[in-house]
Amino acid sequence: MKLKNILPALLAALILQAVPSRADLITWGGGLGNEFYGPTGSSLDSSYWFELGTFGSSFTPTSTNFNDWAANWQVFDRATTTGAGALPQWDPVIPVLAGSANNLMSGGTSKAPYLTLLPSDPNYVNIDLLYDFRGQSAYIWVFKDRSSIDNGGWGLYTGMTPGANPGDPSTPWIFPISVNADCGCALGADFNLANITSSVVGSFTQTTNDGSTQTILTLAMAPEPSSAILIFATGMVLLLRKRRSFAVHR
Repeated sequence: MKLKNILPALLAALILQAVPSRADLITWGGGLGNEFYGPTGSSLDSSYWFELGTFGSSFTPTSTNFNDWAANWQVFDRATTTGAGALPQWDPVIPVLAGSANNLMSGGTSKAPYLTLLPSDPNYVNIDLLYDFRGQSAYIWVFKDRSSIDNGGWGLYTGMTPGANPGDPSTPWIFPISVNADCGCALGADFNLANITSSVVGSFTQTTNDGSTQTILTLAMAPEPSSAILIFATGMVLLLRKRRSFAVHR
């Protein structure tokens, strides 16, 4: 990769690591050293997208309702190699994920004009230009094809934001309630990969060395039904067969 193409990503990574976050500027991702893999173990390439957003307060994403995620998803920012806005925020070569968008006074996102997709696009979701993100739970959704979890895999992650001062409790990832005020976040991204604590689909591992945390994200295909569900389903099939057999011989 040419140096002139690397410099913007490096600059963005340094900003994520060194600039105090404010509620009007939402930063997400992380600096150098993180790794990103698909379900088969290959590194994520330029065909993958990362989105920061929320499902709102009336829908909770789980590994069993993933077919309903897109209908409830509200995008705050999107990181691709071509960019949602002026600059790309995902570079698979370095690799680095360095996203940022402004939280407007209305609670909306400054990236709204750049997030709209054609309905024919497999990654299409409805973009509400007036959506108010304030106080909503934040997630990072990673995918290649939003219409199918089995085409390249998905990952859905959330985390905890460390307290501003030593000893302060961590808080769940939520979009700032008050705009134009210091969010009280620690140095680094508001939603930093280093602070991921759980995944709905996909997995993650983290190692800390000399105070720096490396996060490895690995996407997953559609979850297999649990053994309990399979046993229940098998039992229902046998019960129906027994009832049909009884009805025939009456």
